[in-house]
Amino acid sequence: MDGLQENILTPLKFSSRASKYIMNAFYIDLLCKKGNLKEALLKARMHGMDKFIEEEFVQGNALLPSLTQKEKEETISKVKVGMEDANKKEVEDFLQILFNESLVMACTVFETFLQDSVSVIIDKNPQFLKSLSAEKDITIPQIIDIANYSAIFTTIKNKFLRRFDFKSVEDKINVLIKLGLSKEVIFTLGKKISPKFPNPEKFLTTMFNNRNDVVHKDLLPIKTIDELLEVNEFLSHFFIKLSLDMFRRFGVMTDLHELMNNNKK
Repeated sequence: MDGLQENILTPLKFSSRASKYIMNAFYIDLLCKKGNLKEALLKARMHGMDKFIEEEFVQGNALLPSLTQKEKEETISKVKVGMEDANKKEVEDFLQILFNESLVMACTVFETFLQDSVSVIIDKNPQFLKSLSAEKDITIPQIIDIANYSAIFTTIKNKFLRRFDFKSVEDKINVLIKLGLSKEVIFTLGKKISPKFPNPEKFLTTMFNNRNDVVHKDLLPIKTIDELLEVNEFLSHFFIKLSLDMFRRFGVMTDLHELMNNNKK
């Protein structure tokens, strides 16, 4: 592997990046379970609240004008308990928000990986751009003005990649299929991991549907760190597996090959 191309597929780089977002959430969850992070967050949320309640309800007397002193004290106590309970729920929501933010970022990294991979494949196999480009990608005046094959090729490729960026993950996978990858090959996992993910295509679709629910509907579909760690396990495998499929089909090296090559030196 001495003659590795300058442009290679980089599943290790993208897998590591996606995993970092998820593991950050894991570390925070661990601190909440093993440490006193939740208590610290609750304390921060409640900071100054007692003083505010005393001033508003006792000194200001705006909300409790007709109550006796004892009734005011009882009401204030109930308000404090209610506000503390509400803030405890907010603290619990912080973790779910973090879990779902991590899901969004992991999906974004995967999509960036797909776009980067398609770009590398096109550079390795320029003829693929014929079936991916559109007539509007470049005009005759632009061709005349540029008058350079490399620059014209880059212009057309970049136009396609901008369209690719707005596609759904299913359509992005379909581009790889259009270029020659088998859908069956893409979604056939190894023997050791396939029992956990018997339908990888469905898992990927669900993962991105959940991402869309977070981004577009303000929902929090990921409730536990275990759900998020399952996403991490799937992606960590799928990044490398998909890259090796592309290596075998298109002849493009990966950073996994580069790592193996460096270890031989």
